[in-house]
Amino acid sequence: MCIRDSNGDGAWRRRAELACGDRFELDVKGPKDAGELLPLWADTTLVPTLYEANASARERALEALALLELDENNETPGRLQHRRQRARVDLALSLGRIDEAQQRLAALVDAQPHVPLYARHLAWLASRRGQHDRALALARRVQALDPTARLALEMDAGRMRSALVSIEAMGEDHPHAARLRGLWCGLAWKFGMSEAPAACTDLPPGFAHELWSDAPSGLARIATDPCPELDAPATVLTVAPWGFETTPTEAMLRGALCRADAGETEALGQAREHVSRLLSATPDDPWISVLAAEVSQRSGDAPSANAYRVAAAQRWRDADPDLPAVATLRRILETAPAGPRAAEMAPPAVPTMAPLGEPYVETDSP
Repeated sequence: MCIRDSNGDGAWRRRAELACGDRFELDVKGPKDAGELLPLWADTTLVPTLYEANASARERALEALALLELDENNETPGRLQHRRQRARVDLALSLGRIDEAQQRLAALVDAQPHVPLYARHLAWLASRRGQHDRALALARRVQALDPTARLALEMDAGRMRSALVSIEAMGEDHPHAARLRGLWCGLAWKFGMSEAPAACTDLPPGFAHELWSDAPSGLARIATDPCPELDAPATVLTVAPWGFETTPTEAMLRGALCRADAGETEALGQAREHVSRLLSATPDDPWISVLAAEVSQRSGDAPSANAYRVAAAQRWRDADPDLPAVATLRRILETAPAGPRAAEMAPPAVPTMAPLGEPYVETDSP
């Protein structure tokens, strides 16, 4: 609920009005203008745009990161300390400094193991980089306070039905319910559901809402474009909703395949380059394995295509069988002329849900 009061400082009244709008927004023009709200501005306004190949946004990211580092070096306590540290990590990630960001996150988790904001984020990054055991351990550590990573890993494995049951059991008043429903609806779209499930028909403005809309914008427009043409992003792995972190590079790959279909001789080689970058950034990602299989198949390398499909099927071994992406993959493997069968391979480590604890609301107190 927003309570509007005509009294008080004009700048703060303006910020209150923006916060009461359809989308959270800060009245900030740039890093130096943000002051103590820099972590929030970076998180809500700057980082979500850094997937674009935009020199101006990159310069602002470098400036914001320098200001955050200066605050820490000067031992300025300020406010929003947890968000400040998270902003430093996200800016580093968006600038392509993946190892630096992961090392900083790991140090934060070691120093403050019971801050869900850090453990959840490190679980996400570890899962993207193929470190599944580490991701699962971190998710379990904080699941009683914040079930986001735990349920996201379950959705990653294709267990969408059980994840939705857990989300709905939380109730609408749970502080993480809205975020988790948006995450679920985004992955429902990615798994190929042709129509918005009932849980996704009244989403608030945001990425998942855009994916299911008739006129998506921003990152959702890139994700839904079958033959996009865009400039190379600054980094393959971006800060984005769970499951969509490599969307710009995946889009470039799809664009290259479209050009190959149109007869462009160099396009298939470009698609192979994009696959190589994606596999390097996010090893063992089933979505990337499916793309790699398609590129290998088009390149005449059927054994590699089959191996990539088996790798994806192994990750989705316990997935809901009616998910379109899963059903298509299994159907192709059933008719594969040679190579190992997914059903004969050892199952991956798939999360099982433990009872969830009381809701946790993040604060910025030490």
